[in-house]
Amino acid sequence: MKNACLWAVSAALMLVTASPAPAQVGTAPAAGRPMAAPRSSSVALLNVAYLFDNHPRLKQMRDEMKADVERADAAVKAEQENIKRLAEKLEQYRGTPEFKAIEEEVAKRSNDLKLQIALQRKEFMLREARMYHQTYQEIADEVKYYCEQNGIDVVLRFNADKVDLENPESVLIHVNKPVVYYATERDITGIVLTTIYRRYGIDPANPERAATRPTTPGRPAVPFNR
Repeated sequence: MKNACLWAVSAALMLVTASPAPAQVGTAPAAGRPMAAPRSSSVALLNVAYLFDNHPRLKQMRDEMKADVERADAAVKAEQENIKRLAEKLEQYRGTPEFKAIEEEVAKRSNDLKLQIALQRKEFMLREARMYHQTYQEIADEVKYYCEQNGIDVVLRFNADKVDLENPESVLIHVNKPVVYYATERDITGIVLTTIYRRYGIDPANPERAATRPTTPGRPAVPFNR
């Protein structure tokens, strides 16, 4: 049984942590008062896919789910073998009173197994969805708190993966990236990951429990440079 792929769903998501006050559409400024210029917005970027790959609790949940899927697969294969052996006995009992009973048992166990597989597949898909949702909410909460403390209005999702020119799909993803250019100090991914590590009691300098080691050192949790 294959895990459901949630990236197609999460790829459309964007973290919006706060919004400027809505403009008063159609309202003229008071007499004698100039219309106020809109305040500048502060924008930051977040590599959500990178955080998913390095989130310690998500890695643990992935490993637990993988083990459960493997156990379920083993149980299904064992039952399939039992049904197969039972079906092979049918020829031995052909023409006897026991034949119909064995035939019915084979049919029943085969149908029961199909239902079990369908239910397990649904259960694992829902479990995976809840797993990613829980992780995403935790990341969003960390981002929200950090942005509120540092006056950041909007956080956009981006991907910093390098393009593979030998892979057409990689090239297509690259040319369709919504963020064409960004100043590196706008990327708060390292800050958020450092905060998550510390909440799980992990040394950010040596995240042994992380899914993958960061390719670049995590940025310290310093105020955002606007």
